[in-house]
Amino acid sequence: MKTVNSKKILVSKLGASGTTIDIPLSTNFFPVDNSELITHQFVEQEKEKVINQIVDNKKIIFRPADDSWNIIEEFKINLNFFTPTSIQNGSPVYHNASNGSNGAGVYSEIGFIYDDLFCRANRFIFSFMRLLFYDNPNSGDNRLLFFSDIYTQIGKDQQTPNGLPLPPDQSPISIRTADPLLQPEMSHEGYHIYWYPDLVDNAPNKEYEMYMTLIFNNASTGKSILMAPSKTLNPFNVQIGDLNGEEGKLHLKVILKNDNGVYKYRFVGNNQQLSSNGTGGVNLNPTVPGPSSLTFWQINV
Repeated sequence: MKTVNSKKILVSKLGASGTTIDIPLSTNFFPVDNSELITHQFVEQEKEKVINQIVDNKKIIFRPADDSWNIIEEFKINLNFFTPTSIQNGSPVYHNASNGSNGAGVYSEIGFIYDDLFCRANRFIFSFMRLLFYDNPNSGDNRLLFFSDIYTQIGKDQQTPNGLPLPPDQSPISIRTADPLLQPEMSHEGYHIYWYPDLVDNAPNKEYEMYMTLIFNNASTGKSILMAPSKTLNPFNVQIGDLNGEEGKLHLKVILKNDNGVYKYRFVGNNQQLSSNGTGGVNLNPTVPGPSSLTFWQINV
């Protein structure tokens, strides 16, 4: 049995003005029946907090573009090493140093003989360059996103008009890569980049940035050699500060973009890496006939 407090009020004591009774009420508001708000707003907000964002794990093709975002059908990668004689003399210089060390070195300077090229020996065909793509340009503080391997080849740059390999002291260390649909007879390794469209679409201006380095793996010597898209004028005085960062020698910026539904990428050299400045190898819009090119030079670290 529930008990309540009761009060007796004599009507005669209320006065002659009336028989009203003041009852105090709380003004605090307590919302009720918010099930719809909880279901459609609160629950969704809490789910976003505790559940990782869903990313489409399907990668798509990105095609290379020049400085104006026009797709290029072909580009060339040149490698230039210190010459063996200069290394023995204790003063390393690049191939063709008397003419600015521009362009590619030759295969004889990294230990290959004519039989290696003519017979496509394992020590030759199993040598390759590895393109490594990172999330930022600071070594030791960056994360590897993916890598792409491009194996050495005997292309038209390494052949005589009769189709025979050039002598190794005349055969340039260069690789051409092209669109497999438009130029099916050429090498296609390294032409496309495969990446997640969601990350690009949600990036500022739909442009996603990453940074690339290159290592050449020489199967004839078993050595892996770090290369940079900028020359090193003094190989014995390379500072970490000269290599890292947006303006460093080592990392080449790559921008992936959704260009009105067409997914593209392009290489963006800094002041040290542009060929127009005389110190770099990034030349996507050549002023002379020929393909877009990237040149990398050996670097000591």
